[in-house]
Amino acid sequence: MHSAIARVGTVAKVDRVYVFEIYTANGDEEHASQRYEWCSERVAPQIDNPELQSLPMRQSGYGRWLDSLRSGTPIYGPVRTFPEQEQPKLIAQGIKSLLILPIFVDYCLWGFVGFDDCTTECEWTDAEIDLLITISLSLGITLAGCDPDGLDRRTGIYLGMITRLFEVHSATFSQTSRDHLVERTQARVRVLVQSYRYFASVPSGTTVTLTSYLDSLLPLFADIWHADARLELRQDGRDPTEISLDIERSLDISVTLSEVLATVSETRRRELAKTRLNIVLGIREGRAEIAVEAYDREGRPLSGSTTLDAMAQVLLRRIQERLRATIDPLSREDTLFRITFPV
Repeated sequence: MHSAIARVGTVAKVDRVYVFEIYTANGDEEHASQRYEWCSERVAPQIDNPELQSLPMRQSGYGRWLDSLRSGTPIYGPVRTFPEQEQPKLIAQGIKSLLILPIFVDYCLWGFVGFDDCTTECEWTDAEIDLLITISLSLGITLAGCDPDGLDRRTGIYLGMITRLFEVHSATFSQTSRDHLVERTQARVRVLVQSYRYFASVPSGTTVTLTSYLDSLLPLFADIWHADARLELRQDGRDPTEISLDIERSLDISVTLSEVLATVSETRRRELAKTRLNIVLGIREGRAEIAVEAYDREGRPLSGSTTLDAMAQVLLRRIQERLRATIDPLSREDTLFRITFPV
């Protein structure tokens, strides 16, 4: 744990990285204690600071942190912009700006990981926050002991796959530019992070309603596509809103869609500047069908052949096998992509 957060702190160019555990003490009062810390040579360590042990969160003025972290929302920004009751302890540690991210274990808030900037008032971007959230996911996976059938295990596998795709990029002599490779990596991570947040709100052991899950991902799909996005349901027999999948298969679906959208947006960026994206969900003869359709401003379908590159093929091959899915060639007149799978 110490070596891991040390590497993160160095790469993130912050002054401290630390992990706090949140637990109940004295009845129902929630306390926080610092368990791990790394700090740069520029600042003093706080791991032995008694004020950061058994800290009653709400009584000390940090109830906002508890509520935000439970909902999966990060706390971040310059300390001077924080509520007045939160500032004294942070200023005493020399913190000018910080980012606090939740750590979930078995779907429950275990604690948080923090990143301190004691030199500048850092303005954290959405991309930076999403990439650092993967650290909090990894910490939760480590602390959970990796339930072999759970969300933590699947999330860990995808994080590893995302890392290895950089190696695939080099090994296959991919023509993808380095900048777009970073964009695709961020797209994968953002979908993974949003999925984890969504699944964390679902009771353990339950299935996920696919329409609700896909609807929660539409803003991310729109960002990848650089266009408007909407979910469309087509009823041909059974009602698509009845489709429920376990968490693992739902995650496979979202990763597939994000990878296809990122690939197509790279190869056809000029055409996509004035398009509308439809994610179409239907069910027929016991198989769910998800199609990606795009239309220009005049409502004409955007069609033509699109080829998945080696990175996408590596990622999707095993997903396709797990889902027992069929993927149509990306050359239909009215559809850019279509995947069907049994439900």
